[in-house]
Amino acid sequence: MKRVVQELLDWSEVWALLIPLVVLVLRKPAEKWVKPLKFYLITALLINLAADIIWKRYLLYLNGWMTSHLSYFYSANGDFDNTILYNIHSAIRFTLFIIFFSYLGRTFKKLNWVLPAVYGISFMILFLFYRDIRDFNSLLLAEETALLLIYCLTYYLLIIRDEESTVKKSPAFWAVTGISIYVVINFPIFLFYNALAKQARNFAIDIWDVHNISYLVFCLLIAKSFYVARR
Repeated sequence: MKRVVQELLDWSEVWALLIPLVVLVLRKPAEKWVKPLKFYLITALLINLAADIIWKRYLLYLNGWMTSHLSYFYSANGDFDNTILYNIHSAIRFTLFIIFFSYLGRTFKKLNWVLPAVYGISFMILFLFYRDIRDFNSLLLAEETALLLIYCLTYYLLIIRDEESTVKKSPAFWAVTGISIYVVINFPIFLFYNALAKQARNFAIDIWDVHNISYLVFCLLIAKSFYVARR
């Protein structure tokens, strides 16, 4: 039973995304902010599926074929892994989420003059001069979550200041709350993950279950936002 639960957690970054996608298809929400989230869910599903298949390649009897035909997935230290997909996922997620926030008010369009530039410059400097893009860098993910948290807190401040605004009138509230929970929980994980993986690899692997659970909560709240959104 324990092994079954662990396998479900290991694959949760894939099947959890199907929950909001099913709600999206059934409810067909018409809000403009839904579009970037829809693109994110589809893209994330493909990336996470590829990442998990690479991770579980031994179990799926695909190791021989993958190591022979997917040579680019060998990192700079010679390991064959899926870390490049996490870096790509981070860039796509941040881009689509800031587009999502831009639909929620003019204030976010002002933030978009600064925060995306901070992330973009950091991304380019990191992978052009210091690290190979095939190497996992948890500090990049920590920066992403910190910047997204600024967007989330700004949204809540706007909601508080708007006396006429209610959760019922703001279905995007649930999506923002899902993002908030994800970034708050995972910021410390990402901030120390690289160092933790070197000092206590087994613990680092185990703590990723916390990330997966928070990702499930994120997906459930995205589904909730689609369900209550205007059709």
